[in-house]
Amino acid sequence: MFPGWSRAIDGWTGWLRLAGRSEESVALRRHQLRRLARGLTCELGDATSAALLEWLGGRVWAPETVRSHLSAFRSFFKWANSQGLLVKDPTEGLPSPRRVAHLPRPASEEAVAEAMRVADGRVRTMVALGVFQGLRRGEIARLHMRDIVLGPSGPLLIVRGKGGRERVVPLRRDVAALIRVQGQRDWLFPGQDEGHLSPAWVGRLVRRALPDGWATHSLRHAFATKVYGSTHDLLTVQALLGHASPNTTQGYVLGSADALRAAVESA
Repeated sequence: MFPGWSRAIDGWTGWLRLAGRSEESVALRRHQLRRLARGLTCELGDATSAALLEWLGGRVWAPETVRSHLSAFRSFFKWANSQGLLVKDPTEGLPSPRRVAHLPRPASEEAVAEAMRVADGRVRTMVALGVFQGLRRGEIARLHMRDIVLGPSGPLLIVRGKGGRERVVPLRRDVAALIRVQGQRDWLFPGQDEGHLSPAWVGRLVRRALPDGWATHSLRHAFATKVYGSTHDLLTVQALLGHASPNTTQGYVLGSADALRAAVESA
């Protein structure tokens, strides 16, 4: 990697932190830019749109992966241009891959039951926080005991989500009991990532407990589907998941097969 890239990436990731981006997001963006810097055989100031297109065209990636990298590149080059490190932003005019809508894939009750059966107490608590509270793996990793507070109707969980946004989620008493068994006073899941486990490691532990084919995020889909099935209130599900838009929440809720069949047969 040419030295100009390294200095610029360090400066940009510092700017991301100042802007309130999570460490998980900063680490991902840093990795994506370092991957690009190693792939381009030129200094930062010589990067061109043609070079970026050629490099991206050589990757066999899903559209979502390309979209994520392009988002990082656009943010970085816009920042670099504002700092006078570039004459022109090479991402200007680059196309974006079409967004592909995926069906929700909630973990089955059998998959959850299997994970709860085989996991130790720590991982069982992680699974419960995903499937019964709707937390992301990063939110699970960063849970601190001070985030559990007592409200008028019972325990509450203060969740620190994407972009530094906080939300308050009622804490189920059975999940609260699992947390108490951990006996922690500070971070719920201590580790080496600023004192707690990294989100990637939480995801790895949960994936190991789940049957093949299921991942941590499928627990969040299961939570969203179950809550919507009982409330039929998309805005409530949105608030519990911490989404900025209900359009995002719709992608997490799998419609009831029975309800869909009844609707078709009533036509």
